[in-house]
Amino acid sequence: SIWKDRPEVRLWCRWTLATLGRGSNRGQDIRDEILHIMHRNKISESSGHFYEQWHQKLHNNTTPDDVGICKALLAFLRSGGNMGVYWSVLRDHGISKELLASYARPITFEPYMHGNTGALIYEFENYLVILQSVHDALDLKTSLDAARWCLSGDLQHKLQGLCGGDDSSGLIRKQRSFSRLSNVGGADGGHQKFMQVSDARKDLLAILNHQGTGPDVIRQILLLDYSLETQQAVLIQGMDSETRLVVLCDQMQALLTSLSGHMPLHAELRTLLMDWMQLAHSCASLSYGGSAVESALLLKAMCDRLFRVVGHLVDTFQTLMGAKAQHLGRAVGARTQVLEIFVDEVLRGTALFSVSLVLKRLEPQLRTKAHLPP
Repeated sequence: SIWKDRPEVRLWCRWTLATLGRGSNRGQDIRDEILHIMHRNKISESSGHFYEQWHQKLHNNTTPDDVGICKALLAFLRSGGNMGVYWSVLRDHGISKELLASYARPITFEPYMHGNTGALIYEFENYLVILQSVHDALDLKTSLDAARWCLSGDLQHKLQGLCGGDDSSGLIRKQRSFSRLSNVGGADGGHQKFMQVSDARKDLLAILNHQGTGPDVIRQILLLDYSLETQQAVLIQGMDSETRLVVLCDQMQALLTSLSGHMPLHAELRTLLMDWMQLAHSCASLSYGGSAVESALLLKAMCDRLFRVVGHLVDTFQTLMGAKAQHLGRAVGARTQVLEIFVDEVLRGTALFSVSLVLKRLEPQLRTKAHLPP
C-alpha cells in the first residue's frame, strides 16, 4: 500500500523488497529436507565432512548464502567432482573460504562425490527450489511461480519463455521498435531478449498502476519486476560492442519507460521520456529535419539532459545512503573498502547503471555523426 499511496518513495520500496528474502512457509522444510536427503542417500551424520557441516548450518541458521552453496554443490556434482568449478560458483555468489569458516556452524570441508551422483543431483536440484522459495527474492523463476495467481495466462506465457521455457515465435507480440529487430535472432539475440523483457515489464507496470490492484499483488509484482530489471542489466552489460543508433535508442526508451514508471514524480525524467518517444525515432535514423547532423545534435542534446538527470540522482542517493552506510558498516565491523563502494554497488544493480552504459555507447556515435570533437 505504501508503494501506491506514496509515489515519492516507490524506488525505495522496490530496493527494500529486493534486499529481503521472499519468506514463505517452507523454513521448516529447509531443516527437514536436508536430513531426508542424507538419510535417503546414506550420507553419514557424523562430524568431519562437508555434508554434515552444511546440515548443521542449515539447521542452526539458514541464510541466502545457502542458495549459492547449493548451486556450487550442484556444479561440483555435475562436473564429476571438479573442485575448481565449486569454488568458482561460490565466488560468483560472493562466498569465500573465509566466509564459510566464519559461520556459527562453520563449513571447513569441501564436498566429495558420494554414492549415486545422478540421484544426488536430483535431490539437490529440488532442495535448491526450497531454498530459493525462502531466500531468493530476485530469482526470475521463483518470482514467477510466486506471482502466477495474479497474472494473466498471456503474461505467464511470456514470462515462462524468458525463464527458458517454451519460447515459440509467438511468445512476445511484435515490439513497436525503431530498429524492427525484435523478432530476429543471431547477432541480435541479446537485443531481442532485451525487448521481450521490456515488453513484460510494461505489462507489469500496467498492473501496478491499476486502481484495483491490492497490496498483496503489488508486492509480488514488484519482486517479479525487479527480477526482470536484473535480467535487463545483464543483457545490457553483455552488449558492450553495440553501436547502432536505432538499437541503442530502442534500449534507452525501454529503460526510461520503466524508470519513469517507478519514479512518477520526477518531472524531468517524464519530460525526457516524452521527448524521446516523439523525437528519437527520426533522430536515430538520421532523418530529423532532413539532416544527419541535426539529427545527431538533437539526440546528443537529449542524452546530455539524461546525463544530468542520472548524475543528480546518483548524487542524491550518495547523500542519502553514504553516511548511513558508513555509520552502520563501522558498527558491524565491515571492511573500509566495502564501505567506500557500498552506494556504487547498490546503484550498479539498478536501471540507472544500465542507462549510464547505453549513454556511454551513444556518446561517441553521436559525436562522430554531429562532427563534434571526441
